[in-house]
Amino acid sequence: MSTRRPHGTSITRPTPQNSERLTRKQLIDRRITDAGWKIVLQKDFDSAKPLTVYNRCAIEEYPTDTGPADYALVVNGHILGVVEAKKLTLGPQNVLLQAERYSKGVGTSPLHFHGFRVPFLYSTNGEVIWHHDIRHKLNRSREIFGFHTPDAVADHRNAPVNALGYLRVMFAVDDINETLERLRKRGAQLVGEVVQYKDAYRLCYIRGAEGLLIGLAQELS
Repeated sequence: MSTRRPHGTSITRPTPQNSERLTRKQLIDRRITDAGWKIVLQKDFDSAKPLTVYNRCAIEEYPTDTGPADYALVVNGHILGVVEAKKLTLGPQNVLLQAERYSKGVGTSPLHFHGFRVPFLYSTNGEVIWHHDIRHKLNRSREIFGFHTPDAVADHRNAPVNALGYLRVMFAVDDINETLERLRKRGAQLVGEVVQYKDAYRLCYIRGAEGLLIGLAQELS
């Protein structure tokens, strides 16, 4: 007996818009590898091997005590990032909570940040990437241009301001604009932009000698 589809119906073909699997394979994997990570498929991961074997790798479906994380980012034997993936039509900002849950579930991690075991959390639909550095309770999630590279995570000298392990030196200045102008002439580079917190102070970071990150804060009277 043959079967036919009812007249007027159609088969919905998988696309990144309706399939998380295709979003991951066609969009997210490329964003991760573009940042310098190597994708390790679930079938190729051996939990009996030390994580040092998977240096600079993004391990798919990494097992945690709270379920499998879509990707676990490994540097120097430690899981430093968790990525939560969603299909293209879903906004990634609201699913960072899932990455937080997986971070708490990496029980083998020696890292501890008020209950979290992995510091860098990401959520993405392949086009938009949200990031949360949970090392400090006051840090807030934000949209970023791309995933951090393994080198940026591991080495503060090439890292963004919110990367793991950077050395922060903070100075109070009377005039942040004048100080920036003077330091730029000596080769310092502004990291990001100058921000103002209400009517309290203005703040910025610069990258100085040997890549050291230096904070400048001007109190507003």
